[in-house]
Amino acid sequence: MEGNEWRLVRIEDVAIKVAMGPFGSSIKVETFVPAGVPIISGQHLQETRLQDTNYNFISFEHANRLANANVQCGDVIFTHAGNIGQVAFIPKESKYERYVISQRQFYLRCNTEYLIPEFITYFFKTPEGQHKLLANTSSSGVPSIAQPVTYLRTIEIPLPPLPEQRAIAHILGTLDDKIELNRKMNETLEAMARAIFKSWFIDFDPVHAKAEGRDPKLPKEIADLFPDSFQDSELGKIPKGWKVGTLSDFALLNSESWSNNNRPQTIHYVDLLNTKWGHIEVITTYASENAPSRAQRVLRLGDTIVGTVRPANGSFALITEEGLTGSTGFAVLRPYTSEAQEFIYLAATTEENIESLAHLADGGAYPAVRPEDVLATQVVRPCARLITQFAHVVHPLLTTLAKNDKESRNFAVLRDTLLPKLLSGEIRVKDAEKFVENKA
Repeated sequence: MEGNEWRLVRIEDVAIKVAMGPFGSSIKVETFVPAGVPIISGQHLQETRLQDTNYNFISFEHANRLANANVQCGDVIFTHAGNIGQVAFIPKESKYERYVISQRQFYLRCNTEYLIPEFITYFFKTPEGQHKLLANTSSSGVPSIAQPVTYLRTIEIPLPPLPEQRAIAHILGTLDDKIELNRKMNETLEAMARAIFKSWFIDFDPVHAKAEGRDPKLPKEIADLFPDSFQDSELGKIPKGWKVGTLSDFALLNSESWSNNNRPQTIHYVDLLNTKWGHIEVITTYASENAPSRAQRVLRLGDTIVGTVRPANGSFALITEEGLTGSTGFAVLRPYTSEAQEFIYLAATTEENIESLAHLADGGAYPAVRPEDVLATQVVRPCARLITQFAHVVHPLLTTLAKNDKESRNFAVLRDTLLPKLLSGEIRVKDAEKFVENKA
């Protein structure tokens, strides 16, 4: 079908309901319970579909009192204050039958005789949709959408026939499915790598096994590198013969930056905002003269980057691609040897160390630590051969993870390229389907 068969409609004409979240005092920490009705907040609205994990809960009785803020499968959730512009829908396969939105959210319930939630969510992720959604924004104090419910009802959207809405949602959803599959696979790979690191270098499981006469369940060439007893240290009991050191024993703190003489014409920029818990989600390409002023840090294959501003945000990653430029807000740990890169990355970014850096951060508007604080992270120092064996075991996991991240970034670029063209009717569904088949 052609875009000129679409018609313009107001949201209020294709919605069953548009409603706000509860008043500010209705949900607070004191009302949380271990299990009950999950509370949707901004962290759950970062993708097209609700990120269905890591909830706080209120009781069912409390949720019943907030009936107007209860949402369900098919509802489209928006943020009206703070991180405005967020929009996601609750999919059919959601974990819970109902949710409660937080004080900063409002929602749309579609009349599915005219409009499906997937289509309207994708519309509000286009540049046109974002412009319309944020046109009534107040910039004083916390960013917010003025009178969000009343305003949303008046917004006009292009509305294709239902079959074409479903076809568009299917094409874009296929790409989102691929991104989500990679995300879940990477969660498993990351957990496996961290579990091995913890077992060998924090809990010392193979040493305990040998000390107790048990099989450490490792290949002999690896098991033989672990001692069978412990010794005292400033960190407590550590394997006999090992030492206590810092990451400075394995890496130097690199401050290599581009100069006017060697700066490349094109900058592939990695920033703190798009580097999250081991994953570089977006690499932004700039002409050199248009790059942000913080796009200075030269990144090399095998570097570990750890955000020094608000370290609790988890802006860290292992660099697995050449040609990247990082923000000056990263501490860059460059290994002395390639065999140590996985050890450095996993030691610098344990949950305990990120928490320690967060506590160490000063209390200003932008709490930060010094790069030297990251390099000073205490670690145990086993023999070099064990570090090498660890690299052999973990490297394939982190390499696959990096490959999936790169693939997901490519899928996201493809989706974001097609998104405005499909939702404006500029390209036809069949053409988009062929394009996706060739690229994906």
